[in-house]
Amino acid sequence: MPDLLLSVDELEARLGYDVDPQHADALLQDASALARQIADDDLEDPPAAVKPAVASMVHRALVNPLGHESEQVGNYRYSGAKTEGIFATSDEAKTIRRAVGKAGVGTVQMEGYLLPETGRFKDEFWFKDQL
Repeated sequence: MPDLLLSVDELEARLGYDVDPQHADALLQDASALARQIADDDLEDPPAAVKPAVASMVHRALVNPLGHESEQVGNYRYSGAKTEGIFATSDEAKTIRRAVGKAGVGTVQMEGYLLPETGRFKDEFWFKDQL
């Protein structure tokens, strides 16, 4: 079993409330495994930036274990995406990847002042070669 990226005591300190140690330990195992998968198992010595992302994943699972997407009490209504279990938001995954130096790769379309085969660029105008 891989090491936890965050202890139960560290989780409680970050959340500001006590949690059931067995339940929190199980959720921390799941969140740690997910974080390791996101980081391509490059979390031998996890950077400090990974811990808040793991705590956030566990907090979400503790606060909304059944993944309710809305609630209504009188005139008050809350609505959100249906989620349950341990998962990483796109921001959490980005934080984990950046912490281990595995930022995404993209492409950029570049434009330049390349000379065409039959002309030259001079003083902001194209001139044909004079033969």
